[in-house]
Amino acid sequence: MRPIFNYPPFSEHAVFSVYVILTCPFWSTRLLGAILLLITLYAKLVLWKGDPILIPGLWIGLGAGAAFQQLS
Repeated sequence: MRPIFNYPPFSEHAVFSVYVILTCPFWSTRLLGAILLLITLYAKLVLWKGDPILIPGLWIGLGAGAAFQQLS
């Protein structure tokens, strides 16, 4: 939907990977989340020379992970 409607205005890969790192109880899954985050950062910062949807995605993932930890 992003190429046509510019929606959602954040990186889903960044949201998911940060959320997994903060909330998953299994170290192996957190490791895979960290690898996904590194790939996402590389793609958006190096290959695409900066992507404006990266920072909102990181913040949303951080907020969602923190909210999950506080509510559980």
